[in-house]
Amino acid sequence: MSLKIAVLSLTLVAAAPARAQDGVEPTFPEVVAARPDGPPRKFRLRTGKPVEILSYRLTPSSEASRDATAAWCGVALIHADGARSTLVTVGRGPLETVSCDRLRSVRLIAPVGERPRFELIYDVRSPNAASRATAILTTDARGDWGVDDAATGRAASPSPKSPAGATTLRSR
Repeated sequence: MSLKIAVLSLTLVAAAPARAQDGVEPTFPEVVAARPDGPPRKFRLRTGKPVEILSYRLTPSSEASRDATAAWCGVALIHADGARSTLVTVGRGPLETVSCDRLRSVRLIAPVGERPRFELIYDVRSPNAASRATAILTTDARGDWGVDDAATGRAASPSPKSPAGATTLRSR
C-alpha cells in the first residue's frame, strides 16, 4: 500500500506547473488568465547568453476575443539577468485561431544577421479542424523579443508542393 502512495506522490510532483526559477508569474496583454503548459525549455544563444522559454495557455479577455471558448498560447522568455518578455504567439495576428492546445516543439533556427530566432510549433484547432501552426520569434533592433509576423505568415502558409508531392490549389 505504501508503494502505491509513493508512486502517486511522485506523479503529482512531476506534474507540477512550470514556473520561472524566481517564481515570478508573467503577465500578458489582453489576457485574464495564464496557465503554465509544460516544462521550461533552456537554450543558449549564439552570443553564449542563456534563455529559458516557458509555455502558457492563455484565456483572452472578452474585449480581445469574440469567442468565449477561445484559448490562446504564449511564452515567457527569461534571460540570465532576470529580464523577461511575454508574448502572445497564437490567438491573434497571423496565427489567429479558436483554440491553441499546446506548444509541441521549440528550436533555435538560423538567425537573420545577428538577430536570434526561435521556431515554435503548436497544436491548434477550430470547431471543424485540427492542425499545427508555426510562430517565429526574433528580436528587433533594440533587442526586444517579438513575433515576426512576416516570417510567421510564410511559415504558416502551405507551400505549393507538399513533401508528399500533392499540389495545394490556391485561389486568385
